[in-house]
Amino acid sequence: MQLGSPAFDVARCIVISLDGDIRRKIEEDLLLFYYQTFTDELNKYKIEVPFRYENFRKVYDITFLQQSGDLLSMIDIFVLKNTDYNKKGKYYKAILDKTGLKLKHAIEDSIVIIRKYFKDWK
Repeated sequence: MQLGSPAFDVARCIVISLDGDIRRKIEEDLLLFYYQTFTDELNKYKIEVPFRYENFRKVYDITFLQQSGDLLSMIDIFVLKNTDYNKKGKYYKAILDKTGLKLKHAIEDSIVIIRKYFKDWK
């Protein structure tokens, strides 16, 4: 699901880069734009697109789960262990708050995805 997967690439970019409120607002438009651009590029070289948007979207949703987990480890690496921040300062507190909210939204949306695709899980 990863090697050469356009859904994996775009999921990583979206989950890591966008705050939850922005992601929720523009995610579908971003995915449609990405898929259309990907299709147009393949068509330039007379390459048939090997999957429909619905399949791309499903793989994106599943890889979103993985990227949400990766986001948690990235918080540890890039925020908590970053020695450039004064850990007692207001800026660091704001970074923690903002990053925590991004992670909270990713987890909430992951729960929605799990309920959609894995209904039998209890």
